[in-house]
Amino acid sequence: AKIAKRNIDTLLSISSRNKAKYTSRSIPLPKKNNGAWYSSPNDYAKYTRTYSNHLFVNKTIIQPVFYEQGAGGDKASHEEAMEALRKVYPGYKFANIDVRAFDGSGGAIHCITKQIPAENPLRIFHKPVELGDRTELGFPFAAEIINKSGIEKATVNWRRKGDTEWQSLNMEAQSGNMFYALLPNESLSEDDTIEYYISAISNNGKSMNKPMVAPDGFYEFSLKVVSVENDIIANEAGEFFPNPANEFSSLELNLKNSSNINLEIFDLKGNRIYQRNLDIISGYDVITLNTSILSNGLYYVKIQTNDGKLITKRLNVIR
Repeated sequence: AKIAKRNIDTLLSISSRNKAKYTSRSIPLPKKNNGAWYSSPNDYAKYTRTYSNHLFVNKTIIQPVFYEQGAGGDKASHEEAMEALRKVYPGYKFANIDVRAFDGSGGAIHCITKQIPAENPLRIFHKPVELGDRTELGFPFAAEIINKSGIEKATVNWRRKGDTEWQSLNMEAQSGNMFYALLPNESLSEDDTIEYYISAISNNGKSMNKPMVAPDGFYEFSLKVVSVENDIIANEAGEFFPNPANEFSSLELNLKNSSNINLEIFDLKGNRIYQRNLDIISGYDVITLNTSILSNGLYYVKIQTNDGKLITKRLNVIR
């Protein structure tokens, strides 16, 4: 488990092509048909089940599952996993396929299919906008948009959360296939949450949205400044130990119900520098953070459970 966490932290410490940090989401691990856990690694090798071996086909996710109505399987894990996946991929349609026949083969839908690339695709690379991107003029939107025929038009479509109509900003072409637009400060208020997506049309008539499922799915960012010191502190947690921390620090949790929690780390300026989703079982559980990825200083760790409870802890890192 320690090696797996270290590998996850390594992936989360690097950036994608558009300089965005990767984030992680936790989903349940499929169990045996009767809902029992595997007794050993060798026992699991007979199944090699996972919900993450899915395949994206445009706006549809071909999803491996291990339960079929009327045909048995682990129903509880199935329903929990489907709920978690729909939250991670808003706007996508799921086509579930029972793949228990592949047990022990080492893979599922993604592993046994071949990629068929589109001819001259229209591609959009974009780093989602955050509160910290704000300038004196407003929020800049940047995207690398590529097609061999060139780009005819690119727009940012945005609205305030709660509105139904989208407004459009034209994106101006720059060098290196980059396109830019600015959402001016005078169009915004400090309590707004902005929802948006990017659209592009190539010179040969192809069109694409980013995210692909827009407008059913979209990016969003809030203009509200995070005040971590004033969060409600729940009493379901102990304290981080060791604290001050060097390489790692752990926090004990005691929750009445199982929960998917959102864990965030903020610096003293309120900048979020780390985010991760975790599944916590009911009763006693432990969260361990790899603090070697943090610089020396004081941090606030904010944990929010499914039922809205907030846990805020101070964590000092010294080397």
